Amino acid sequence: MTAPDSEKCPTCGKRTLGKITFNANLARVFVQAMQRAKPQVIKYRWPKVPNNKEWKEAHLEYAVTCEDFKRDRLATEYTIMAKLKYFGLICQRDEFSRQGIYEITPEGFLFMRGRHEVPTYVMVARTEVVAKSAVTINLRQSLGGEWFDISDWIIEWCDTHPEPGQPWLF
Repeated sequence: MTAPDSEKCPTCGKRTLGKITFNANLARVFVQAMQRAKPQVIKYRWPKVPNNKEWKEAHLEYAVTCEDFKRDRLATEYTIMAKLKYFGLICQRDEFSRQGIYEITPEGFLFMRGRHEVPTYVMVARTEVVAKSAVTINLRQSLGGEWFDISDWIIEWCDTHPEPGQPWLF
């Protein structure tokens, strides 16, 4: 999609409005994030305080980090994963900004279980969603034919992973 001149930054000339489509590639990255999401104790420093040497801990129920993807040689998929936040499937707390730590949202859980749909596309301006498609899509529809390759794993995952706030079964 080419943005008209009115949607370009007057200083740098870059587009200020972009369209992100929820396609099979994004759905596949979401499934990969769910495969790697687990309870974690995250050690972090508040990034907005200069020269901050104090480490803090956060106990996250379903966290996925850039290191989880890099360890499995999926660095490209990790960069794509950040787009999932525009569909409400993952989020990043302020204290983890620029640290590569994301959490799976309750909507992400419902989406994985087939009980939530996302817009087929969103329009984003400067990291904010400014418009959403009225047409929605679920995980099975977005994966298309690939659904049959991983549906057994998704069913097993749903059986072994509790809803957020529920105790783990293993």
